[in-house]
Amino acid sequence: MATSPHRHPEQVDVAEFEDSPPAENTAAGPFTDIIVNVPENITIRMVNAAALEDYELWFFISSLLATVVVGFVLAYLQAVDSNSQSRGVTGWTLVIFAILFLIALVVALSRRWSLRRRGRDIKLRMTAVSEKRD
Repeated sequence: MATSPHRHPEQVDVAEFEDSPPAENTAAGPFTDIIVNVPENITIRMVNAAALEDYELWFFISSLLATVVVGFVLAYLQAVDSNSQSRGVTGWTLVIFAILFLIALVVALSRRWSLRRRGRDIKLRMTAVSEKRD
């Protein structure tokens, strides 16, 4: 068997160092002092989760229908350009999917408007600074 030229490091048991004093920061440098600025007030917009799910579903449906409409626009333009017999069917299919897209878009936008209207703001105040030290 071939042996590895690299030695594996010894495993150190953490329990051996439980009662030892903390070590000083030996890597102290210009970037060890960290300052975090937190605003005095934090505002969170709360909305109904079921209404948000409904909005996301309609937005997803409208985005899928938008892709289908673009595909049928291209198919219709190619059918018209080549004077194909299928341009009538492709055109009517395009119109139907465009109407479905507009309906889904209107429903999604109305759900979004409803979310904004029914949502409420919660303001959180930062009262004190706490520092956790182990």
